[in-house]
Amino acid sequence: MPDELRGLVLVIRADAGMSIGSGHLMRCLALAQGWKDHGGKAVFQRVEPVKETFQGATVWDGQVHVFELRGHPSAQTAYAWSFELEPGGKRKFYAVLHTPAVDSPVKAVRAAIVADSKKHGPI
Repeated sequence: MPDELRGLVLVIRADAGMSIGSGHLMRCLALAQGWKDHGGKAVFQRVEPVKETFQGATVWDGQVHVFELRGHPSAQTAYAWSFELEPGGKRKFYAVLHTPAVDSPVKAVRAAIVADSKKHGPI
């Protein structure tokens, strides 16, 4: 674990049930275990649904996990999500720190879309 992350607490809250299933819970448990494996303490805050459109087309529709960061030098909140690159295939993972310009899950997704478009070309 990088020195700047050592001693941080990652807060995790996971919901599961008959109506929403347990996939979210399993992903959160895997995230928590990975954090612990690298010497951190794990805790989760909430999940928010985000649907982002561009010129009338949906460019992302999913859930953003909101994490409380304790002891981070520049942020108290982080936003994280993933999606399948292809059905049954690899996943792409995102983590974005809260800043004055990125102060919500929606803005975190938008910032990632803009960063990807600068890296790989427009949508």
